[in-house]
Amino acid sequence: MPTKNVLFLDDAVEVREAVGDFLVEAGYQVKYVSDAEQALQALKANPYFAMLLDIDLGPESPSVGQLLAAFENLFPEVDFDPEAVLSDLGLNRESGVNGKMVLPMVKAVAPTTEVIMLTGTYHDIDQEQYMRKWGARATVQKLSEDVDFSKEDNVVGLDEELLGHLDEIRQEQLK
Repeated sequence: MPTKNVLFLDDAVEVREAVGDFLVEAGYQVKYVSDAEQALQALKANPYFAMLLDIDLGPESPSVGQLLAAFENLFPEVDFDPEAVLSDLGLNRESGVNGKMVLPMVKAVAPTTEVIMLTGTYHDIDQEQYMRKWGARATVQKLSEDVDFSKEDNVVGLDEELLGHLDEIRQEQLK
């Protein structure tokens, strides 16, 4: 498995570019995707040692039902029970997709891919417990959506925290 191959799902292009550019400069190969179905297609096509997964995927996200249909088409051989996830999240098949729904799907098809969740809001202990339950490595708070990500000073802290997590995962895999 490539040791520096990262899948990055965030619906905000400015976040993907700002954070992704930093990771590329640090020597990581980054595959950028803007929605959950693209992420599943990328996972089917290639292995990734890590994934950065935004929790809030925006109002343009497909419904949970649409994503589950895509998942079943891409991975018919994978035994995945969405009802437990939907129950945990209080969602139904008409709900919009968020990163919390995508996380268990990722772990079902790519269990060795370490997932780092990104959030633009303050997360609480319940959210952190959910992320750990479904296999997230860490949750990192990105700057709020109203921050200008084109200004380097606004992403330095986030970049350094993400880089620390990715380097730690990479070192563990090299052992």
